[in-house]
Amino acid sequence: MKKNDPVRRKNYVKFLIREEEKANKIKEKTKEKRDLKEAISGIANSLNLEDSIEINMDGPKKIISRRSHEVTMKKKIRKWKKEPLPADAMDEYTEF
Repeated sequence: MKKNDPVRRKNYVKFLIREEEKANKIKEKTKEKRDLKEAISGIANSLNLEDSIEINMDGPKKIISRRSHEVTMKKKIRKWKKEPLPADAMDEYTEF
C-alpha cells in the first residue's frame, strides 16, 4: 500500500478529527470544573470564611475547608501555568 493512498489519508483525517473532538470535550469538562472552583473561591472570599463553606447543590452537600481550598487552588494555578495556549489563542499572537 502506498503512503499517499487516498483511502488511508481519508481515514487518517477522520482519526485526527475524532481525537480533536475528544480533546475538546476534555477541555470543556475541565473548564466547567475550573469555573465551579472559581465560583466557590469567590463565595468564600466574599464571605471571609475562616473555617469552612457549605455548598448545597442538587445532590449531596459539599463542605469545603479553607485550607483544602487553598491547597487545591495552588495546584490548579501551577497546572494552569503549565498548560499550553489553545490553538485559537495562538492565531491571535501570530498574526501581524
